[in-house]
Amino acid sequence: MVNGALVRRQAESFAWIMWLGSLVLTCGASLWALRRPVFVVAPTWMAFFVLTIVAERLELSRLAPTPRWASRGLVLMAVLYGAMAMVTTANAHLGARPMGVLLVGISIWQMVFDVARRTVRWHGLPRFAALGVLLGTVWTMVAGGLLAWHGWVPAGLLYDAVLHAIFVGFVLSMVFAHVPIILPAVARIVVPYHRVLFVPLGVLHAGLLARVGGDLFEADAVRRLGAVLNALSLLLFAACVLWAKKVTKEGATSVAKSVSRGGTKLRG
Repeated sequence: MVNGALVRRQAESFAWIMWLGSLVLTCGASLWALRRPVFVVAPTWMAFFVLTIVAERLELSRLAPTPRWASRGLVLMAVLYGAMAMVTTANAHLGARPMGVLLVGISIWQMVFDVARRTVRWHGLPRFAALGVLLGTVWTMVAGGLLAWHGWVPAGLLYDAVLHAIFVGFVLSMVFAHVPIILPAVARIVVPYHRVLFVPLGVLHAGLLARVGGDLFEADAVRRLGAVLNALSLLLFAACVLWAKKVTKEGATSVAKSVSRGGTKLRG
């Protein structure tokens, strides 16, 4: 309903893609409520996040010189991906491999045309956000490649690798990248940028590399290490945000005191 209202206000392609993502999610949630197994509806949950984030990246692409044919190509791939996610819930053999190919195509588009490819050369928060976006895109390509190669499986190590590549590698990486931007705008919570935020981002992706690598090479100890590192990255991110807020506040207080002392001397 919310995305439908957005489409009525601004009927742009990115708004329609967000609406499609919410529609696919609603269909998947309905199937789950009807007691369909999680592995059947999981492709719709993946599609909701992928389409929502793709819509956001498409909107931001207007800030960069993106060819019209490239934007239209991304819209087409996003629509087909949403459709294949629904097909996969009905017939995994028919929809999973095309879904994987489309994920790879979307990832290549982001690597070539996404504004993050330019802002990663900047400094500070733009570089941190861009790195999170690009690393997440790499994991989307990994998930797409696994689906295109092996199709959808209901359980096991490949199933684990695909889900973690999307929900941890893509989604959580995007969350880390955008928290300093979104929380101040949405929740009025200031999250100051500090280079220490690169630490939990690195731990997140190192843990996921261990998790997916352990899946593919059937190394249980490595998989467990990856799980611990992924959980640790969330705690580290919260700790780093609090530390950055403290350092920023102390720095602002120090500057204010210096200015105040300077003003006192001038008045004297």
